[in-house]
Amino acid sequence: MCDDAISGSTQWVVLEAGAAEPLYRQIYRRIESAIFAGELPEGGPLPSSRGLAEHLRVSRVTVVNAYDWLIADGLAVTRPGSGIRVARASGLEAEKVALGRHDDNVISPLRGCDDAPNRHPCRPPLAFHPDMPALDHFPRQIWSRLLKRCAINVDCGTGDDRNAGGFLPLRRMIARYVFASRGVPCSAGQVIVVGSVRAATRIAVNVLASPGDTVALEDPGYHCSRNALGPLPLTLEHVPVDERGVRVDEALRRVPHARVFCVTPCQQWPTGVTLAPDRREALLGWSHQSGGWIVEDDGGSAVQYEQPVPPPLKAHPHGERVIFIGGFSRTLGPSIGCAYLVVPADLEREFVEEAAACGSEPSVYVQAALSDLMAEGHFTRHVQKLRTVLRSRRDILCQALAEADERHVSIRPPAGGLQIVADLRPPLRAEDLCQEAARRNLTVRPLSVHCLHRPAPNAVLLGFGSVAEADIAPAVGRLLQAIRAVG
Repeated sequence: MCDDAISGSTQWVVLEAGAAEPLYRQIYRRIESAIFAGELPEGGPLPSSRGLAEHLRVSRVTVVNAYDWLIADGLAVTRPGSGIRVARASGLEAEKVALGRHDDNVISPLRGCDDAPNRHPCRPPLAFHPDMPALDHFPRQIWSRLLKRCAINVDCGTGDDRNAGGFLPLRRMIARYVFASRGVPCSAGQVIVVGSVRAATRIAVNVLASPGDTVALEDPGYHCSRNALGPLPLTLEHVPVDERGVRVDEALRRVPHARVFCVTPCQQWPTGVTLAPDRREALLGWSHQSGGWIVEDDGGSAVQYEQPVPPPLKAHPHGERVIFIGGFSRTLGPSIGCAYLVVPADLEREFVEEAAACGSEPSVYVQAALSDLMAEGHFTRHVQKLRTVLRSRRDILCQALAEADERHVSIRPPAGGLQIVADLRPPLRAEDLCQEAARRNLTVRPLSVHCLHRPAPNAVLLGFGSVAEADIAPAVGRLLQAIRAVG
């Protein structure tokens, strides 16, 4: 053995060299299991990264990555002079049982739901549910601790007019985050916290547009935002998207006097393509010259794992007429229920009043916990880890599909995001494949449901974010069975 901390129990250090799951993830899971089983006592030391690496015959970086995950999930802590130790937290084993962590068919409350007493049981996300993050890597222990602390310490009255527009500490943290990560300078007052990207889009359009104005939307695009704008007295113009992003030239030809243009330039949803530089310049030039507004959904930048990540339109010198929208659903999960807008300083009051009228404020306790998550560095570490996980899952899925069936499926590997677009070759039809896949416990969505123009592409969305590495190959096998059944 490489250290006294693992003497007497070697079960968790046995790795599977040929497994689809990366070695650092295997080490993480073995240590996690040993902690909850009581084999590694609370407060006890973990092996040094160098010693464990030598024992397992892997690189030290592999062990360091595993330890970073343990720290991010609150299972381990670092102490000067004493190395890495198992975190002290009472009732870890009981909590593991309560969360149903041994049951592969159940996910914890922070992964979505569970079957613990007094909770509502439901099924975990199915492969290949699109736009679903890696909920199995949610920092559960940290989030639970922060929520409990905020519930005890945060005054219920903090949701009054003094915090209109959102919990002020969270607004400050978001302002720092968007500047550090995306180069968008703003004050806390320019950040408006709301319950979802859908709510943020509706608020922005309500403030910026008047009845009868034209709003340009991407096609295919985010149907939830489109549905949110549907009841408003506006003219919605859908602009096609190709491999270089939204067709800005087509929009300027058809609706040069549009009041608002809603776009996802960093990572177009749902195709994952990035808006080409010349089209970015054309779009910014249009807003600068015509007085129109751009509503930029930048939620995909956090899960963009190929470098360099393109800068947001808001950070451009001519980005003064850009409303910047971000959120946490693709990193922490949709159940967090938090998103935000960065608005011009001279429109702060209008946006705050519109947000209040919409009643879209998230729980003050969730906002406070999210503020602490960011302030203590947990969110940044989680995003960094998430990018590694998602890149691995994307690569495994793309490789499995490429090796399995090139006759019927052609994939478009994205530079980021939670899903890929798979083009289908005739006679295979997307709608038929989705129905057959559902019979095999798969969630496959046709791209056509996000398209307004017809004919829609014969393609499907395959989400990989919520599918563990070891589960991808079996899921692809069931998908191929569905393809053979209908193709």
